[in-house]
Amino acid sequence: MIPRGCPQWFEWQPQESNGNLGKAWDKWENKWMGGSMRIAQKVPGWLLGMLVVAGIGCNGNKFSISDPTTDGEKIQLRLREVLLQAASGQEAALRCNALESLALLKVDAEVQKVALKALQDELPAVRFAAVVALGDMKDASARRPLEQLLWDQEESVKMAAGYALEKLGDRRFKSWYDAALFGKDPHLKAQACLLLGKLGQSKLRSDSRGKLWQVLRQPKQNPVVKLQAAEALAKLKDAQ
Repeated sequence: MIPRGCPQWFEWQPQESNGNLGKAWDKWENKWMGGSMRIAQKVPGWLLGMLVVAGIGCNGNKFSISDPTTDGEKIQLRLREVLLQAASGQEAALRCNALESLALLKVDAEVQKVALKALQDELPAVRFAAVVALGDMKDASARRPLEQLLWDQEESVKMAAGYALEKLGDRRFKSWYDAALFGKDPHLKAQACLLLGKLGQSKLRSDSRGKLWQVLRQPKQNPVVKLQAAEALAKLKDAQ
């Protein structure tokens, strides 16, 4: 997820010759965050670097790592500082990015505190990102607030809460995403595909591939949903 305003080569915007996919992406974006961000394909190897550029490069502030005395630990500390600042900042898109990326760093009390606070964010996209991040952190101390979010007013946040609790070992959510996967809301379909891909392969999720292929092959499927279903299948290493 990359905020607007950064150099174009950091922002992935799907396009087709007939413009249908680009239009679908714009409609998706406006519903999800009021047009304030793009949802991008994520490449784990350079995700943190992208966020540093997104978080500080676009404002003209440069973080140089050319100093030969700068080692990996110092870079990690600087990244952590940038991410924590972004996660508590005014830009909703950066809050989402930062929460997602904080889960990739070493988790400590401060990181957990920021993620837990974001569960109360007014924007559903930020709450969604915070819930997913806590699931990725496998933060058992977050179990109670995650349980409460099973009754959030936003369906996407409810789905994410099920994801996070499943990452903590809860096995109540086998059919948790079915209504969204086979419903009419493309936004919820795509989010369900995303979460199934992240949950990976397990005995509980033995039918995920079949469900994702059903979504992908549905006639006149929304282009954004097709992309997310394909990405989820790739995560499950399914190249049927």
